[in-house]
Amino acid sequence: MTIEDSQNNNLKLCECGCGKEVVNRFVFNHHRKVKDVLKGNKHPNWKGGRYIDKGYILIWKPDHPTSNKHGYVYEHRLVMEQYYSRFLTKDEHIHHIDGNTQNNKIENLLIVSKSEHMILHKTIDMSTRICLLCGSDITWIKKTNKRPFWRRYEQGYICNKCYNKKYSRYNIS
Repeated sequence: MTIEDSQNNNLKLCECGCGKEVVNRFVFNHHRKVKDVLKGNKHPNWKGGRYIDKGYILIWKPDHPTSNKHGYVYEHRLVMEQYYSRFLTKDEHIHHIDGNTQNNKIENLLIVSKSEHMILHKTIDMSTRICLLCGSDITWIKKTNKRPFWRRYEQGYICNKCYNKKYSRYNIS
């Protein structure tokens, strides 16, 4: 605190409630006292303990065994735990059937393992793909990794056969 501050009467009381006069909001390190008091619904920015992060709804449950460091738990996990009347393990993942991560109705949720969840998200419906060059709707499967084989081409896809004809080094026609 400088002499000018005391002369200009820019002093106010520390916001922690200690009663000391300060220029800023707090005496050095007194903000730590307030930090513990202003948690959850006591904080002035409290919005009901619910927020959206990366498309998922999180609920404030600081006493929940799987809450994050800020005390929040994914709502879809809470819905499934309430439905089954038990806590979910870390190995149990929740899949949103319709793909809408904010639709946490019980009929839209499915408990799966991590590997099952990865398969569900990597499965792409290729039944509507049609080759832009030959009009074929046959999906070729690679022998090496058993994955469907379509190549991006202009505004759509081309089949493996057309790709080999068009881009072959030997250009067999």
